[in-house]
Amino acid sequence: LPKGGFVHARLVPICPVPGAWLVSGSMSAYRKSGAAQIAQAALAAAAKQPELVYRNPEKIEQAWTLMREDRAAFVEFFGGDELVLPPAEAEERLNAYYRHRQEAALALQPARRRPQNLPGVDATAEVTSASVDNVKLIGAGKADLAFCLADTASDGLKGTGKFKEKVPVRSIAVLYANKSQWVTLEGTGIGKMQDLKGRRISTGAPGSGTETIALRILEAYGMDPEKDVKREKLSVAESVNALKDRKIDAFFWSGGVPTAAVTDLAATPGMKIKLLDHAEAVPNLIKKYGPLYVKGVIPAKAYPGQDKDAHVADVWNVLLVHEKMDEKLAYDIAKTLFEKQADLVAVHSEAANLKLSTQYESASPIPFHPGAVKYFAEKGLKPK
Repeated sequence: LPKGGFVHARLVPICPVPGAWLVSGSMSAYRKSGAAQIAQAALAAAAKQPELVYRNPEKIEQAWTLMREDRAAFVEFFGGDELVLPPAEAEERLNAYYRHRQEAALALQPARRRPQNLPGVDATAEVTSASVDNVKLIGAGKADLAFCLADTASDGLKGTGKFKEKVPVRSIAVLYANKSQWVTLEGTGIGKMQDLKGRRISTGAPGSGTETIALRILEAYGMDPEKDVKREKLSVAESVNALKDRKIDAFFWSGGVPTAAVTDLAATPGMKIKLLDHAEAVPNLIKKYGPLYVKGVIPAKAYPGQDKDAHVADVWNVLLVHEKMDEKLAYDIAKTLFEKQADLVAVHSEAANLKLSTQYESASPIPFHPGAVKYFAEKGLKPK
């Protein structure tokens, strides 16, 4: 955050703990030059709901303490507070750092979480850099269960793309469709995919499933990602901030709808987002990569100011395990997913799109684990 800048975030109270608040969703950074805009928005919010005006010196000091601790951990791990590396090495080192921080945090916990619906199973969530990393962790035996985009999982299974060797992954379930989202703003002069040529765009974090799809879609439109666009490799949150600051003209993101970061951009005063149609690229994608993609729609009003449907490419998310996972454990996980779906929906609305009846019909190239196949058979489902 630049000196004198501002952070905009959504805070929600943690009941019933008095005075406790949680940052929910994405955060947006604004430069000092945006002070007038921020002040006007804050004044409007305060006038409408004065009870939300809140300042807690203790929490502010706690935040500064956490920032100092994070910086100290970074310096301890890397040997300095500034790191300049080639992209591939930077990705590898940062992933190692995130895992190190995760392991350090877990070491301070008294015990792992024990899922109430899977007796005898301990579960620990780990932060990763997305689909490619997830497949590699499964292959290396460092993770037992992982979310992944179907096209990235297919590359891992075949040992192509970002993978130097085959990874023996299997699917427990096809979860929900990720929506491919090409996002720009009114006033950029970009109205269709072809207008991206020559522009500065973000195609997602390095090595992510998002980046894989972005490059494939550009190629489907006859564009060379390395020559025909000026490409940045930013996360969705970084992409949103870069677009706000007009450092890029558009960005790509693959995820559920609505995505919090894109919602934040759409709700920013003075900005109107535009989602680019690109469903026409699906036949070319299927021709080159197989039936990994389907045509989809992001309905109007999914984001603030989105006036019409966006016709996009969908790719399914799958829940992956190693082929050697115990059959009974794989069976129990599949059974829990579908029979306790209501519990999942209460946590995240995308779980409502988990459908038992269409598991064999979804566009996923990953073979199901025998444990999942056994559960599906008990429910009357047969492979197509």
